[in-house]
Amino acid sequence: MADVTTVNAGTESNQSPVEIATPAKKPTPKPKKEAPAAKKDAKPSPKPAKKTAPAAKEAPAAKPEAKAKPATGIRKPQARILVALSKSKAPLTRSQIATNAPVDNAACVEYLGSHNEETRKANDVKHFPSLLTLGLIKFGPTEDSGTVTYAITAKGTAELAKIAKAAK
Repeated sequence: MADVTTVNAGTESNQSPVEIATPAKKPTPKPKKEAPAAKKDAKPSPKPAKKTAPAAKEAPAAKPEAKAKPATGIRKPQARILVALSKSKAPLTRSQIATNAPVDNAACVEYLGSHNEETRKANDVKHFPSLLTLGLIKFGPTEDSGTVTYAITAKGTAELAKIAKAAK
């Protein structure tokens, strides 16, 4: 089927448009893939050996350094949590700690430690020792709602002093 195109024949306004028939484009056929001849007993041809000059021995590549841990053995977010707890006059909940420290609220489980001892031990093995495991903080429910709150211990205050001294 031919396509029809309408074209003005001239520039004068009294001339009518002329229709020109153009041949329709035929789709180009896709080349067919040839199936490889299957030879059951054929062996793959050996690859020719590469001839290269012997390479000069280089020094072994430097290994990337592991994440640097603070000199005190706790992580930076844990140190921020200790600072937030030391500034607070009352024990804080996880969401208050996450806001004041600032740390991710979901990560507080690993940083603080679960109040369930079995869960805390499993997380300590899986990740790193929590502040509860290290004895740097303590937890207890509030009298009003039963929500778990956290407070810094004397050992935590001493650890915070070490961190401050190491930072100077």
